[in-house]
Amino acid sequence: MTAVKTYYEQRWSTENQYDHPPAITRVRIVGEAIEKIIKSRSKPIRVLDVGCGNGWILAEIERRFHNKVELFGIEPSECGASNASRRVPSANVVSGTLATVTYTKKFDLVVTSEVIEHVEDQRSFAEEIAAVLKHDGTLVLTTPNGAFLEGYFENNPEFTPQPIENWLTIKELKELFSEQFKARSLRTFTPEHFYDQHPVLSLARKTTQAIPGGRHIRCRIDRFVWRELQAGLNILAIFDRKPNS
Repeated sequence: MTAVKTYYEQRWSTENQYDHPPAITRVRIVGEAIEKIIKSRSKPIRVLDVGCGNGWILAEIERRFHNKVELFGIEPSECGASNASRRVPSANVVSGTLATVTYTKKFDLVVTSEVIEHVEDQRSFAEEIAAVLKHDGTLVLTTPNGAFLEGYFENNPEFTPQPIENWLTIKELKELFSEQFKARSLRTFTPEHFYDQHPVLSLARKTTQAIPGGRHIRCRIDRFVWRELQAGLNILAIFDRKPNS
């Protein structure tokens, strides 16, 4: 067993002991993004979660849209694929990668959350996603913001690097998918890391929340940080497959 496979077999086994997603905010944000896409469709759609891990995002999609989606998952770790199958029995989950599993029918929507940064050949990964999407299909992707990679693990020792950590900036992510996809939107979320790097702003944020109406003001400031400054720790990207690519 390779070091990479050993890592994920152990990780998914440990994290499966939780009764909720370890990354609740990310799962919610992905679910909200998918909701907007599915509401624009008039009939049930085929959804593939690439690198579905323990199945938390599949579970969120099933919870929101159980009668509007046909769910599929693919996960390199056999442990993760098994856990996902048990968590979401309605989903067709297999162990493998897009390079090793063949799908006879293409998908309306592909989701891949916190996966691409752990892929060695990211360009091939983007091409493999395009190959399984319908020409009017959509990709919903999240990944850590490459602008924060330098020094991240040294300054956050509670987080252990995974075997591969190829973080991308927004510009790099957009360029990677530009040949076969058109970017619908790219924005960041989770601004807490940004505030940790700027103690004065962090203090002002906490102080604002304590005053009447401060929670609303803080939310507006946070949205400015992650939408306008693009200073959130994570990126949410939505790409539409180009019809003629």
